[in-house]
Amino acid sequence: MKKYIYITTLLLFSISCKPQNRDLQEAEIELEEKIKSAESLLNFMDSNIVFAPADQVQDDSLKIYFQEASGLKDTLEIKKAINKYLDSLYLREDLQYPSNYITFDYYDGKFGNIIGYSSYYYDNEKENPVFLLKKVVFKDKTVLVTNDTLKRLTKSSSNIGVRLKQSKPVEKLEVEVNYQYPVVEKFNLGKDNTKLTFPEGEIILKNIEKNKVTLIMPKSIEERLVVIDALYKDGRVMQKHGMSGGTLPSKETLSFLKTVMGIQKNALKKLKNNEFKDKAELETFIKKNIPAEPLETEPYYTATYRYSGNVSSINIFISKQQNILGKKNLVVQKSYLSKRKDQFGYFISTDSITKKDGLVGIDGKWKIQPNFNELSSLNYYYYGGYLNGSYQLYLLDLSKNNLTPVSYSLFESDLYHNTLVIVERKSLRGVVDAKTGKVIIPIEHKYIWAEKDLFKVKNQSNKVEYFDKNGKQVSP
Repeated sequence: MKKYIYITTLLLFSISCKPQNRDLQEAEIELEEKIKSAESLLNFMDSNIVFAPADQVQDDSLKIYFQEASGLKDTLEIKKAINKYLDSLYLREDLQYPSNYITFDYYDGKFGNIIGYSSYYYDNEKENPVFLLKKVVFKDKTVLVTNDTLKRLTKSSSNIGVRLKQSKPVEKLEVEVNYQYPVVEKFNLGKDNTKLTFPEGEIILKNIEKNKVTLIMPKSIEERLVVIDALYKDGRVMQKHGMSGGTLPSKETLSFLKTVMGIQKNALKKLKNNEFKDKAELETFIKKNIPAEPLETEPYYTATYRYSGNVSSINIFISKQQNILGKKNLVVQKSYLSKRKDQFGYFISTDSITKKDGLVGIDGKWKIQPNFNELSSLNYYYYGGYLNGSYQLYLLDLSKNNLTPVSYSLFESDLYHNTLVIVERKSLRGVVDAKTGKVIIPIEHKYIWAEKDLFKVKNQSNKVEYFDKNGKQVSP
């Protein structure tokens, strides 16, 4: 059973080898200190509220900063917002041959803001949703049925996911989400209302003194405390500048402490009347009269909050004991931008041993061996990577099934007429058919724009010309 240090030290005295009178003199001093300490704690718990609010006492040295008031959210609106957020999630995959690390962009801070109030959000681990991965559908239409809980793959990761022991790219995930959110109630405490009563006990407004507010409450209620709005005399909410708090003993422990203090006072009286011959007799008297310690019960919590101005009253937001539970079945897919680059069934994968990149097919097998560094997909046909420390642009050659280095860069990654790209070399531009690698408009022009179905070209003489998708000049 847990013992409170301040109670234990009230009961025990060590016997020294000093002469009897000196021994009892020290015991008397020690006993007086213990009684004083106990009285201080009991007086704090029993004393009346000190009330000096903003409309009675003004401290002109305080510079007041205000903030938006916290508000209550309708439970149906919270549920709608949760479902909307969950529907917005999309998956990411990190192919690391022979594995696939699947994550999706759930962020607990975002979820906390949805179920929270004003600027406050919940960050309690037990209130985070539980994501159960039920099914994985791969690009090759094969299916993996599972019941894995999605978790953070690393401590530093903000997203959740799972490691699949195969390197096949994924089409979609089927996920069951079990979530919960609190129902929050709002209460006001001030001069005319200093207590709130709950099944677990009372919240006591102990003190309002200028810009400081002190509360006492059972620890279990403190854990359900959402936010406190400190009100200025005109009703506006002030910013909090800090707080300090700690644990206090339970009611049963305080009652026991009061009994102990009475026994110690009696012992001190007898000690001053020279009724004990030595410290051992004093200690025996105290131990003989002290009842058994109470079983450990819920402690109290006290905290003092400091605000930017003098406080008139407070609004306190407390969540109910039982949260509302919900469940949603999700189909999580890739984002639109990711899907754009999957047309030909080539997927970037990193070899987990060599750490070099290559391309795998929908079956998870290498189609282009991992011989590249930091490979990235720019569109269906072009990939960027590093070769000998320098950036290199590659064109996917579907006929030869390889990545071919090219001597130009992409002016932009957009495809026109499905296969045409505007490229650049030494500040001059042209158009290339990415499917064939053929230059359609020579790379010798100052500017090229796509305009409707044509390419608008300004040559080195600043003359504007128009070309069609076959590279044929159509005007002027």
